[in-house]
Amino acid sequence: MDAVADLKVLLAQQGDTGAQSTDQAVSSEQADDEATATFELGRLLGEQGEQGDLAGARVAYERVIESEHVGQAPRAAVNLGNLLRAQGDLAGARAAYERAIDSAHTGAGPLAAHISACCSPSTGT
Repeated sequence: MDAVADLKVLLAQQGDTGAQSTDQAVSSEQADDEATATFELGRLLGEQGEQGDLAGARVAYERVIESEHVGQAPRAAVNLGNLLRAQGDLAGARAAYERAIDSAHTGAGPLAAHISACCSPSTGT
């Protein structure tokens, strides 16, 4: 549950009362909670721009993807794809988007397909 502890620290540092809700979620000790907390940790680390921890965000997203959580893994794959695309790793981004597409997740799949199409190399005419 390291991700949960990390998330609570980040939320507390930002003055967010979400740290309490994280405690409540974790108290149920469900696998969903860790996947959700790890996804949120990745999102928070990645959204801090230049001040953020992009390597930490990547690790968090990869952890969620590896968990194969039905709801969070496809969303993490999209976010990982976005992070990799922003860093110039288009091949890595496309691979992450493909994972989301292959999941058939109703939200993440179509979003990943759209973004992936936008970052695919054009064939030209």
